[in-house]
Amino acid sequence: MTRKNFWKYFFSAMIVLLPIASFSTDILKQEYSATQTIKSDSGPFAGEIVSKVYVSGNKERTETKMGTLNMITIVRPDKHVAWLLNPKNKTFQEIDINNATSFAYKRYFDKSTLKHVGNETINGIKTVKYKALSTEEHLLGYLWVSANGIPLKIEKKENAIHGQSRALITLHDLKIERQPSSLFEIPQGFKQGNRI
Repeated sequence: MTRKNFWKYFFSAMIVLLPIASFSTDILKQEYSATQTIKSDSGPFAGEIVSKVYVSGNKERTETKMGTLNMITIVRPDKHVAWLLNPKNKTFQEIDINNATSFAYKRYFDKSTLKHVGNETINGIKTVKYKALSTEEHLLGYLWVSANGIPLKIEKKENAIHGQSRALITLHDLKIERQPSSLFEIPQGFKQGNRI
């Protein structure tokens, strides 16, 4: 796979499979970190991707290791910008924020209706389970949300029409605590590359 194709597939996966975050406006006040696991059945990133996620209000950071490649994505809606950092090369690239702001559950279930299914415990945390239905009442997937508005699990059904594979996204090792503001800034010494 060429480097250009890798980036194309990487961003395609991140657009579809970026981390989980807000369910309600309460989450905008939340600060937490967690380990995120994404399992996908097909596509260029079929298998499992494990990332570390950090959230402070609407600021988001994801640290992902894929093979020998380490990538960091920082999303800053407050500045209308998102960055992709390559720690190995100490470079960063600006990403179209419309493609990067995928933390919200609405990215997975856009234009869908959520219906309460019941209550379940995920990794020791009580959640409310919802099913997402399309406007035509087709099942799109399921969503498990904690009492403080953090989606702990998303199960996205395959959508062949839009080229999206089935995905299971879970958060574990959740720590609700203040996050250092430096996590959401470009580190000193990083040089800017081309915009993506």
